[in-house]
This record gives sequence, structure tokens and C-alpha cells, in this order.
Amino acid sequence: MSKIIVIGTAHTDSGVCTSDALFKIIKEISPQVIFCEAAPEIFPAMLKATEDFNTPEIKTLRTIIKKNLIDIKPIDMYEDPFDGRLEAMHELFRNKIKEYFYAIEIQANETHRLGFPYLNSEESDQIHKDKYSMEMIFVEKVKNYQLTKTFQD
Repeated sequence: MSKIIVIGTAHTDSGVCTSDALFKIIKEISPQVIFCEAAPEIFPAMLKATEDFNTPEIKTLRTIIKKNLIDIKPIDMYEDPFDGRLEAMHELFRNKIKEYFYAIEIQANETHRLGFPYLNSEESDQIHKDKYSMEMIFVEKVKNYQLTKTFQD
């Protein structure tokens, strides 16, 4: 039976949350394959584009590919099925719910300070659960069909 390990990451180098730290984690886990959040259609371009795609994940994948260490499979969708609505919804939550904004700030600060161990901790998971509860309450209170549909989708 195969074992699947999911690693929560940050899309920017911040504090101790770096590509070097991520590479060490992956070396320690020593997976046979990495499934990454990238569409197969644009993954090669992401690896080549050092200005637009220079996240810790991409930097780490470049190192892995260069050293031919692990098989990498991009598995995301190329098209945005929400046409930007998902990002707009999260921006609405950030702007309208001050506790939600504070929760995001706590996560960002703790990620900067503690890195990947924090991102993959029960404390971080709890903040995600709290944010989800705030989202549900907000959507129910606003009673907007389009927002409700996007949230449910």
C-alpha cells in the first residue's frame, strides 16, 4: 500500500519558510513521486520563468529535477473553473470580517517565524477551521445567491 504525505507550503519565501527548508523536508521524506500544484500544460514554462514563478515550491522542484532525484507529476487544472470568483470571495471575507483578516495575519506571521512545521501543524489547521466557520456565517448572513453558489461550489 502506498503512503501519501501532503505538505502545506507558502508561495513566497518568508522567514524560515524557504526553498532550502522545503528541499530538506522532501529529502527527509524521500518520496517516489511528487504531485505538485501546477497544470501540466504550463509546468515546463513555470520551471523556466524565473521572474513569474520563483516560489519556494518551484525553486525546490528545479533542484530536484536538476539532480534527477524524484519523479514529479503536475496535477492542477489549467483553466480557472471559478473565473476569478474564488479569489474575489476570499478578498470579500478579508475586507468585511476583521477577525478573518486577523486570522490571515496570524497565519502569515507564524509561517514567517516558524516555517513549514507551523504550516503543517494542528494550530494552523485550527485557524483554517475557524476561518471556514467565519466564511459560513458570513455567507449565511449576507444571503446573496451568487456568493452562496460560489461558496458551495
